[in-house]
Amino acid sequence: ARALGLEADTSTTKNFDDLNNVSTWARGYVNALLNAGYISGVSNDSLAPLANINRASVMKLLDNVIEIGRASCRER
Repeated sequence: ARALGLEADTSTTKNFDDLNNVSTWARGYVNALLNAGYISGVSNDSLAPLANINRASVMKLLDNVIEIGRASCRER
């Protein structure tokens, strides 16, 4: 989140049953990534913060970073 210039957010509009499983130090950045649309969870009610990340998830995150970056450039 910091590499993308995002500040930590104290809350998010998304409700995930397992958001409390995110480490305290990372929760603000996870909220920022959720609020900016970079991540969306593994289902409507789960982030799965304790699960191992796989290649597909990394590629989805990178794709979101590229798409949101492109959209931002088009707006200028």
